[in-house]
Parts: sequence; structure tokens; C-alpha cells
Amino acid sequence: MNRIKFILLASLLLVVTFTVSCSDGGNSDNTSSSSLDSEISSSEAEASSSGTAELSSSSNAELSSGSIAVLSSSSIAEMSSDSSDSSSSGTAEPSSSSIAEMSSSSSHIVSCNNSVHNPGTHFCDTRDGKIYRWVEIGSQIWMAENLNYDVPNDATDMCYDNDPANCATYGRLYNRTTVMNGAIHSVANPSGIRGICPPNWHLPSDEEWNVLVKYVDPITWQQPAYTTAGTKLKSASGWLSGGNGTDVLGFSAKPGGYGDGSNFSNIGHGGYWWSATMSSRHYTSLRRTFYKQQDVDIYNSSSSMFSVRCVQNF
Repeated sequence: MNRIKFILLASLLLVVTFTVSCSDGGNSDNTSSSSLDSEISSSEAEASSSGTAELSSSSNAELSSGSIAVLSSSSIAEMSSDSSDSSSSGTAEPSSSSIAEMSSSSSHIVSCNNSVHNPGTHFCDTRDGKIYRWVEIGSQIWMAENLNYDVPNDATDMCYDNDPANCATYGRLYNRTTVMNGAIHSVANPSGIRGICPPNWHLPSDEEWNVLVKYVDPITWQQPAYTTAGTKLKSASGWLSGGNGTDVLGFSAKPGGYGDGSNFSNIGHGGYWWSATMSSRHYTSLRRTFYKQQDVDIYNSSSSMFSVRCVQNF
């Protein structure tokens, strides 16, 4: 571009010189004109051979005895703009909106032990990389699936009927010792007992279960004949004998049944979940619901194996 400007300016200078010579008169004009024509032709030939620009028709002004050829400012500005656009096109960068869009599309996906998930709806148990859905209900955030963590080198947790397919659907069954993981008892809200739960989650106390059920059915939650808390918390599929719930809050309670290590019962018909609260010296207070129940009642046990739902720490 600088080469072209130089040639054009040189041409203009020669034209001015020619015009001034004409105004002074004299027969020597013929010689000067001949010399000027030669120089202009040489300049035009050089510009043409470079192959880098064309002069517009407005720039190729005719030479006359009383005129001066001038390149308009709009022509120069246009060539300058074209040159600027051409030089920047090779190093163009994505616009801020494109960068924001790319950033937004990737910020909602995270990886945990090579398991990819959306933290807006799921979380990862860093112990084994399993992904679980979570749901916010009232002031609490609950796991929306039963825990399926296989305690290493431990036979106190197992799949219903020792079938891994049941673990994939209903989660694992755990005895009290494994569930509490050395803790004894809690009636607090929150319980403060992590137990078998993933990091940043804890085993709910009986009071935390009460908070959930009261939120679901605030008026009749303690009246089994009238409450519909069980129906609202049960999953919309998987329950036998017409026992499916409405799952209006996304809790998705499933009928994982229970076992004692060698015998198993009630899969498809009943769901049982541990709490961190002991109802007496030998029994723990659980929550359960059946295919034919609309409520969530309290069930006391000491030795069987049941499902686990955890609550997120505040």
C-alpha cells in the first residue's frame, strides 16, 4: 500500500510541475511534455506491473494545459479501508459474544473420576465416581436416588438378591453399623452424622425426615388415613400392583425392599430408608412407604438392611 501511495504522489508532483511549466510559456513545453509523458508512462507501468492496485476512473484524470489531476479523499480513504480490512482478516479473533457462548456451553459440565455430569441437577460421589441426581425440596437438598456405594472389603452392604441389576435400579442395602460408620445417634437437624454418605452429605435424622414430610403435606402429614405424602414422594413407575406415585417434587422414592444378608423381601412393594436417630436402645427409626400406602410412616428395626438417602450439608 505504501508503494502505491508513493507512485501516486510522484505522479501528482510531476503533473503539478507540468502545469506550472505550461503557465510560464515557451517552445520548451513540447520537450517538457515529452519528458513528462515518458516519466508518467514509466510510473504507470511500474504500478501496473506490481499487480497490487488499480486506479479508479476518477483517479485517472486527463492531463490538460490548465488542469491538475487530483485523487479524491474518498478514493484514498476507500483504499486505506480496504487495506486495513485485508491486513486484519488474517488475524481475526472470535467476538466476545462467541467467547461467552463457548464458555457458557462448557461451564455447566464437569468431570469427576472420568464421569461427566451437570452440577445443576446431579453430583458426583468422589469415592467411586458414581453420579446421582439431587432435588431441592423446601429448605433441604436430598439425593433423588438411593445410595449405591459399595463399601470396599465389606459384606455388610449388598444388592437385593445379590443381583447387580437391582443395585443399578434401587441402590444398595446397608446394615446399621455400615450406615452409621462409627457414629451412635442424633436427633439434631441437621444430624451432623455423615455415616455412609458421600463427602458434603449426611445421614438424615428423624427430625429431618419430619421436615420433608411436613413440607410435602403440611396439614395431614401425621394422619395416615388422610395424608398423601407417600403418593407425592413415590416414583411414577416401578411400583407393583398399581402402587406408583405422582413424584410431583422429584424425590422418586423407589421400592427397593429390604434384606438380612441371606433373605430378601418386598422389592417392588415397599421402600425403607435409614435415619440417624435411634428410637430406643436397640432400634433405629426409619421411614417407609408401601405400594398400597399414601403416607410415609415410621418403622423401627435393628438388624435388617435398608436403603439410604442422604441430605446435602448447608
